[in-house]
Amino acid sequence: MSVIVEKNIPVPMRDGVQLRADVYRPQAAGRYPVLLQRTPYNRELWPITAMTLDPVRAAAAGFVVVIQDVRGRWASEGDVFFPYRDEQRDGHDSVNWAARRTGPAGRWAATASPIWAAPRGSPRSAGRPR
Repeated sequence: MSVIVEKNIPVPMRDGVQLRADVYRPQAAGRYPVLLQRTPYNRELWPITAMTLDPVRAAAAGFVVVIQDVRGRWASEGDVFFPYRDEQRDGHDSVNWAARRTGPAGRWAATASPIWAAPRGSPRSAGRPR
């Protein structure tokens, strides 16, 4: 399956901050499940990104993959980076954005970099995607 890659897409947060993401999706029209990966390590750094997920391979297998720089890191806006501080709100907003933008098949999952193994307040705890 052919893959379309959209780079440096702005993702608005509720407070007006724009986080940046790359979106990998199948070229064929349709509704696909979404995999969201938020990282403080630079979404364009392939050795780190591919440790948990190969976005091109996943998109070719029928998933929409969103890889996002977290608040205050790399291409994303925001003040000084504070691990975990904004994850619940920003994660929730990112899931909602992905659901609205990609028209998913009603399914989504979040993949994690090692730093997020034990966050305080996950996006899921903030409510269902809308």
